[in-house]
Amino acid sequence: MSESISFSALPRRTRWLALALFVLMIAEIFRLCFASSEAFESLLTAVVWFARGWFVFVCILGLPVCSVREKSLMGLAAVLTIALVRHPNADEIIGSALGLAAFIGVFIAVLTSMKEAAARSRAIVDVGIYLTTQPAQKRFLSVALGTHVLGAFLNFGAPGLMAPLVQKGAQHSVSEPVKVTEQRQMSALIRGFSWILLWAPTTLTQAVLLGLFVEVDYAFLVCLGLCTAAVMILLGLLMDRHDWGRPVARPERTMPERPSQAIRVVSLICTGLFAATYALKFAAGFTVAESLVITAPSATVLWLLAQQKTKPFKEGMQTTVGILTGAAPSLLRSAIALGLSGYIGRVSIYLLPVEDIAAWIETASFSPFVFYCAVPVIITIGGQIALSPIIFVVFLGGLLSELPGLDVDPTLAVFSLSFGWALSMAASPNATATLVISAVSNIPPTTLTWKWNGRYAILCYGVFVALIFALTR
Repeated sequence: MSESISFSALPRRTRWLALALFVLMIAEIFRLCFASSEAFESLLTAVVWFARGWFVFVCILGLPVCSVREKSLMGLAAVLTIALVRHPNADEIIGSALGLAAFIGVFIAVLTSMKEAAARSRAIVDVGIYLTTQPAQKRFLSVALGTHVLGAFLNFGAPGLMAPLVQKGAQHSVSEPVKVTEQRQMSALIRGFSWILLWAPTTLTQAVLLGLFVEVDYAFLVCLGLCTAAVMILLGLLMDRHDWGRPVARPERTMPERPSQAIRVVSLICTGLFAATYALKFAAGFTVAESLVITAPSATVLWLLAQQKTKPFKEGMQTTVGILTGAAPSLLRSAIALGLSGYIGRVSIYLLPVEDIAAWIETASFSPFVFYCAVPVIITIGGQIALSPIIFVVFLGGLLSELPGLDVDPTLAVFSLSFGWALSMAASPNATATLVISAVSNIPPTTLTWKWNGRYAILCYGVFVALIFALTR
């Protein structure tokens, strides 16, 4: 599955983009590794401000390869920055927001880069084909759970990898029309993938929220997220059976044998990444997100090198560098889009009359239950008008720290924000995962969400309200 890509043969602009991203990554890793070191205090301060300024430079450098979405976010970020200039703490606020943007950009870039190794991995493709060509009775759960597990370490790379395999797998169905199978399995993909945002430490959701809320019961949050994800996937299965009926067992076309070796390889990769991440977390005191920023680049390079094992090391390294460099424009667009979204969410807090809002909330006597239930609705509505969920997640998360009158539990606040982000995957045609699936499958995002999963999103929200009611009693 490997391919030879010459670094020197790539366009000069691509090489410059790759270099810019690499410098930003090194600056962020240095900041993380020496954050508590007094010996490097002066150098660390310089690196922190360098990373913030370099993120701005990366945005400008990436303009030629950016879409309307990224350019619109740049424009909005510039307008908000200008509006914030007169704030008495403008320097501190803008600096902090740029720091968050740089971290988010690096986080999503290093994790998304893993899809380059996954897409070239024979083991990943074999497992994907096996999952998507299961008998009709097992297909929903195999796709939903398979995508859920792959998404836990490939992040947004998982739906992009699985969607083409789902379409290929639909061609094997003889128990129902191909279009029906495609609809059911694309829905299974979305209903399985989206709920990783409730618990997986590799998701941007957890990286952002656990940085905003420090007094979180992490063990309870993970357990709550896993249980809720299981319930939502089961709800998706029940809806699938209700809408289409239980498939009739009929002879299918020749099915591939269970790829035991491929499953072992994928399991080893997942286990290795999580083990290295948590070992670093407990050994050095990093958060899970910070640990991933440090471990994921090495994991990606080693994974790509393992695919070049038949080549001399030098040639394998050249191919690896070429692959990652060639992916730079795509990685940079993701880093810019999500980094700027985080920046916008952070600075927006300081452009609102927070004291007036706090007084209004105190007068209205809003209960935490109302806040928890309102958050997913706000995030999902924002997604309908092309506003990234991360903008609202960062904004609402930061706003909570400025509103002492709203006495919310940090763990449940993180859960409700995560749920809103996950719900937008099934309900918003502008969610990142939805756009990725649409791009590789040529299915309109409104079809994937409103038409195929609109009712599912409403039912999931109803279950969420019932759960929050029980947790806040």
